[in-house]
Amino acid sequence: MPDATNPVPDLSRPWLMSLSVLLLVLLAVRMTLLTSVYESHPMNLVAQDSAAYDRLARSIVHDGRFAKEVSGVERPDVIRTPGYPFYIASAYALFGVDTFWPLAIQVVLSVLTLIPLYWMGAMIWSQETGFTAALLYALDYISLLASQMLLTDSLYVFTLVSALSLGVAALLKDRRIRWLLLCFGTLLAVATLIRPVSYYLIAPVLLGFGFVYFKKSGWKKAAGHTLLIALPWLLIVGGWQARNYAVADTTELSAIKGINLMRYRGAYIIAKRDGISMQEAQEVFRNEIPGLQNMSDSEKSAAYTDKAVDLIKAHPGHAVSAQVQGTVQLLLVPGEGDVLRFLGFESPPSGGVAGSLLRLPGKEFVQKWIIDNPLYLAAFVLAFFYLVVLYAGCGVSLINLAQKKDPHVSAQVFLAGVTLYFIVISGGPEGYPRLRMPITPLVALFAASGWLYLLGRRNTHGRRY
Repeated sequence: MPDATNPVPDLSRPWLMSLSVLLLVLLAVRMTLLTSVYESHPMNLVAQDSAAYDRLARSIVHDGRFAKEVSGVERPDVIRTPGYPFYIASAYALFGVDTFWPLAIQVVLSVLTLIPLYWMGAMIWSQETGFTAALLYALDYISLLASQMLLTDSLYVFTLVSALSLGVAALLKDRRIRWLLLCFGTLLAVATLIRPVSYYLIAPVLLGFGFVYFKKSGWKKAAGHTLLIALPWLLIVGGWQARNYAVADTTELSAIKGINLMRYRGAYIIAKRDGISMQEAQEVFRNEIPGLQNMSDSEKSAAYTDKAVDLIKAHPGHAVSAQVQGTVQLLLVPGEGDVLRFLGFESPPSGGVAGSLLRLPGKEFVQKWIIDNPLYLAAFVLAFFYLVVLYAGCGVSLINLAQKKDPHVSAQVFLAGVTLYFIVISGGPEGYPRLRMPITPLVALFAASGWLYLLGRRNTHGRRY
């Protein structure tokens, strides 16, 4: 049984064996797929952003610089954060400059993500919950796809979930938690240097942990414990911001923020305002900023941000519409077409299954999907069913949390808050299935708890779910 000193229940061999088998099977499947695609369709392993990460990694290995070439001149890069390029560079330095090696290590890390996920389930509910959550996450086809591509997602999710597991352990223990808090803050900062999407997460984390420890032990311990989380963040994330200030006179962590505001939220508002396409709206956005061609990346990011903020203030209705539409896309668009394309199939027919259901008469739908494209229909049904299983179980668990039927409320509120953060920050016109990656393992945890509750299973704390 868990206690205040050790929140983890005694780990029984059957569940550990089951987890080990799951890890080995998943590793075999993903590594076999990587090897096959690497030999047959290597271009499927890279995306638009992959080239930038690869160039920076080669710059680190060959020149010891985090820089890119612009018009024949080498300039420090302030668009990309250093986490993923340094990861690729480390693989290149150890095994040779070949994209297979960072991808192979990435596959291993994507599989190992199941371990901290299992640990969180065991700490909060039971080992059965932890294993069920790991199994649900192992079935996530988006994480399968991400593990095969030279993109930040798999490394980021592994680091983030590992950090969150330490945060959960620190919330559940009453003593000897200083190293847990320090490591939690360190991994959260490292994750942010891999993908800056978690840049704003530190503020609610510090407030939430400070509140919990204030209630437990008073303000002195609350201040000391939150400082342990904040210190590595200030050194690691703040250190990179100091570097950007030194080389580009900007305190931004990454200039990608302004670029994304221009490409998506700002362009969406202009597209709605003027009745034009997103591509045309992006051009209009850029043309409305004088002197843009002579600006540095950091200056462009600041100009993009100011312009986008002005548009949001001027058209709040369009801004809200963008957020709602993007959140729906983020959570409900299955994304099975991306997986099929990666596996070598042609792109699904235009309109998609869901869109066809709304637009086409029954006879045309049957012809287009059931008769002409049964594979794409089956893939959509399976992918959508997977999302239904996740969200239904998660809903039951959150209802139990609201009614305080489950143990360890503070840890569950922490994970629910992190999930909500990523839903809000990743919504908008840029919302698409790959951005679900940080959300899915946490939803799988709650879904496992919800379904086991419905099945009448008991948790480690001696009562039914």
